[in-house]
Amino acid sequence: MNSFTTIAPPDAAALAITVDIASLFSIVSKVATLLIISYEREKIGETYLDLRTASEEIMRSVFHHAIVTDLQNKRQGTASTLTCGEVRGGRIKPRGRYMKITTEFNPLMEEI
Repeated sequence: MNSFTTIAPPDAAALAITVDIASLFSIVSKVATLLIISYEREKIGETYLDLRTASEEIMRSVFHHAIVTDLQNKRQGTASTLTCGEVRGGRIKPRGRYMKITTEFNPLMEEI
């Protein structure tokens, strides 16, 4: 199967458009220069990252890690839970029912 296909519009049968499918879905990879920085924020050196020579599995994992990191950095990150003093209503924050005598979750109160 070749990577070229011909798409003909239904209203103009004489007009044919040739599209290279491989160029539509290819990933362009350039050699990236990465700086090596010390803990004192000084440039120690630099290294190069070339994904064209890497295997497909490594390339996918590098891109996946970059996308996940970018999405995590876009989060607002303001989620919080209420403390015992912030709960509205009763005096104390309600607790779970695991070891209370009157609950069906108590392992000590099994039917005989």
